[in-house]
Amino acid sequence: MSHRDIVAWSIMNDGHCQNGLFNDALELFDEMKRANVELDEMILSKILSACG
Repeated sequence: MSHRDIVAWSIMNDGHCQNGLFNDALELFDEMKRANVELDEMILSKILSACG
């Protein structure tokens, strides 16, 4: 995907979490941080749920 906005990041993260791919969700979170994506409450709550 050439351009990822917050919606695209959220959908990808949600898909990982819904399918039990929690390590992938955390890796995506790291990628988001490196890309300087501004995190919102929805993404942060998904990341917290991925952590257990």
